[in-house]
Amino acid sequence: CYDWRLSYPNLERRDRYFTRLKHEIELLVKHNDEKVVLVGHSMGATLSFYFLTWCEQVDPGFAERHVHAFVSLGGSLLGAIGPL
Repeated sequence: CYDWRLSYPNLERRDRYFTRLKHEIELLVKHNDEKVVLVGHSMGATLSFYFLTWCEQVDPGFAERHVHAFVSLGGSLLGAIGPL
């Protein structure tokens, strides 16, 4: 479970969040013989980008081997638009 109160590096330090997520994705790909589609909602979109960057540092080529696509649903990727 994602704890929004912690910075992304602290999620890994305290909970091994990204290590566990990476392992879960590896298991899904192995058992289903298909790459995953990551879906990030709201802050989950930026968390997903951080996760993929983190993976490339610890396991180069991880995204290419395991991730088919990323879908952002209401992600805070470019900030919020001004008042309409």
